Amino acid sequence: MSNIKIKASQVSNLTDARYFAALGVDYLGFKLDLSHEDRLSEALFHGIKEWVEGPKIVAEIGKTPLDLIHEVFSAEDYDILQCASPNISSDQITELTIDNLDDLNSCLPSEIYLPDFSPFREMDLYAKKDELKDLCNRFKLILPAPADKKHLDLLLHDIVPFGIEVKGSMEEKVGFKSFDDLDEFFEMYENV
Repeated sequence: MSNIKIKASQVSNLTDARYFAALGVDYLGFKLDLSHEDRLSEALFHGIKEWVEGPKIVAEIGKTPLDLIHEVFSAEDYDILQCASPNISSDQITELTIDNLDDLNSCLPSEIYLPDFSPFREMDLYAKKDELKDLCNRFKLILPAPADKKHLDLLLHDIVPFGIEVKGSMEEKVGFKSFDDLDEFFEMYENV
């Protein structure tokens, strides 16, 4: 099995949470950013969290100030913060907005970063595989799971980041959804 960490992000229902926990993901992220209307309510977050064991619980707070988060959630509710503000906690994943890969050179080797690669087309990003590999050798980067299988293969076998981010999604109906795409990802991951 791979040493690459897996972070499940934007978990919003018990079906996703139990699926990811059963597969042994390292981090289970919940969108708790108070500035977003699609964030989880405190009650739903606690209800889901109580049903899962294993992964570290990540409070995905975005740009919400920590003092506001602590008005709603206690520090015991989560293991790690994921936020856009660097160094507000010793246990955090820092979200980075980048325009080019050189922006990642300002990262600290001891911190964990989740770069936003949305400005890049997947094909263009993986055309820079040597640069990505070098950055992943120097920094703890969690990269998004690519849609293309050949890019996923490159990520798992050649680039080898600190972690890979997969995302939860809405249920088709309560308690039911298809995990076909994620099953393919985890099958490839397990065979590394």
